[in-house]
Amino acid sequence: MAIFKLKFISNFYKALMAMVCLLAFACSSKPPENIKHPGQLIYLGYKDTYASCARCHGKEGQGGSKAPAIRNCIKKLGPEKVRDYILNGKGLDKKDAMPGFADDLTPEDVDQLIDFLTLWAQPDSLADTTQQKNVAGFKQKKQENQNMLKEGDQAPDFELPDENGNPVRLSDFRGKKVVLYFYPKDNTSGCTKEAINFRDQYAQFQKLNAVILGVSKDSPKSHQNFKSKYDLPFPLLADESTQVMQKYGVWQEKSMYGRKYMGTVRTTFLIDEHGVIQKIWPKVKVTGHEKQVLSALGGS
Repeated sequence: MAIFKLKFISNFYKALMAMVCLLAFACSSKPPENIKHPGQLIYLGYKDTYASCARCHGKEGQGGSKAPAIRNCIKKLGPEKVRDYILNGKGLDKKDAMPGFADDLTPEDVDQLIDFLTLWAQPDSLADTTQQKNVAGFKQKKQENQNMLKEGDQAPDFELPDENGNPVRLSDFRGKKVVLYFYPKDNTSGCTKEAINFRDQYAQFQKLNAVILGVSKDSPKSHQNFKSKYDLPFPLLADESTQVMQKYGVWQEKSMYGRKYMGTVRTTFLIDEHGVIQKIWPKVKVTGHEKQVLSALGGS
């Protein structure tokens, strides 16, 4: 009986301590008010307590006994290498290995984390100014974006470099139907799936006298790697300044944990042979989207 009582007290004490720890975490899990960027919330572990860069790299990116300094990693390694480490880990056969977080972070989370690390590599004042400029630029365009393009409107013409740096104009495709799709980021899971789905049905689009143009904020070099990796048969256009995305109203303010940031809203425009917008799919859900577009073109 005495042993039973001791076990009961021990288990009760353990349960009580666990509740105290959970309550302590809940009370401390609210992000500080001074955090300006959603990627910083992810870095500090506020999105997922396991996926916390700060645990090993330090809150200020200064490094520690478990991991090196990270503040200038984008400059040293480049965004694609850093993205690969975040998703797949590094040195997994070593004692001080970095785990991968592909199962813990969404593609959008990784984009935000990369963006934060890119800004963090700059002097503090410049990083703050860059973020303020992004938000200020959005506010200047907010009124324009409220008057979003509608079906039946003339599609704004534009010129952007493709994956090889060659200029491509929308008006070059008059006489053909154009599937113009805007997506957030090369080599992220949702964008990769969307591109592959269009690729797999590309012959059907060609039969319907349609061309496909993908547009994101990525560089031509990034597009070239993405296109080659997945054997994409259509052009990828680089809108690094976001001017075209702003024209089409897809460069918008997003929100995460109450913090605001700028990003691409996944959107597809179907443009007819005369440059008129026939159909708009805002906030695209990737699965089955290529079939929706084919159906609108009159395909099966």
